[in-house]
Amino acid sequence: MKVNKKIILIANSEHTFDINQYITETDIIVRFNLPKSTTLTKTGQRTDILFLANSVDVVQKKLKANSKFIKFLQTINNPFTIIFPYSDNLIKINKPKYKKKTLLFFKILTDNFNNIEYSNFLKGLGYTLEILPDYYYLDLKKQVDPDTKNILSTGFLAANYFLNNPTYQDYTVYLHGFSFEGWDGHNWDKEKEYMNEMIKNHKIHIFPKDKNTIDSI
Repeated sequence: MKVNKKIILIANSEHTFDINQYITETDIIVRFNLPKSTTLTKTGQRTDILFLANSVDVVQKKLKANSKFIKFLQTINNPFTIIFPYSDNLIKINKPKYKKKTLLFFKILTDNFNNIEYSNFLKGLGYTLEILPDYYYLDLKKQVDPDTKNILSTGFLAANYFLNNPTYQDYTVYLHGFSFEGWDGHNWDKEKEYMNEMIKNHKIHIFPKDKNTIDSI
């Protein structure tokens, strides 16, 4: 009997529901950054892969001892892998500097990449870490949004990673709770348009709530 193995990408949104009855041991549960407590309440604590946006401006507060993020990692009871979606070289292309606040409330331009320190920190705590090869991002950017400086969202990049990685070709990829809205540095309209085309062509799916759920965003 063929097992329907699923990769379920769970967004940090209010559009999630209780999916625990649909999850099997062969599935892979993917989360992003620091999941909201409301999302975890509905979807459970299990996390097999965690994509963590790793530019300094968004991750520096998370990667500190006793941060909310580290405390979240400590609640995961199964083996899991953290994936950085951006290499230092990719950050240098997309957003090499950020405005760092000083003690006098001035802002100074500071390097936005620090993967060596962040990798050592997480590995020192015993966590498994991978950094996504640049071509997953660069190839997708050319297809979806080649003419702007918008940065591809982590969830969008993760979906593309699983669709194009031979390791996961036996899995069906599902999105759960994705709303394609948030930080204005992402081109949500282009990402949603591209993802709806993938859904239309049955390459990716919306995780169904029941048999009557429409497979679209």
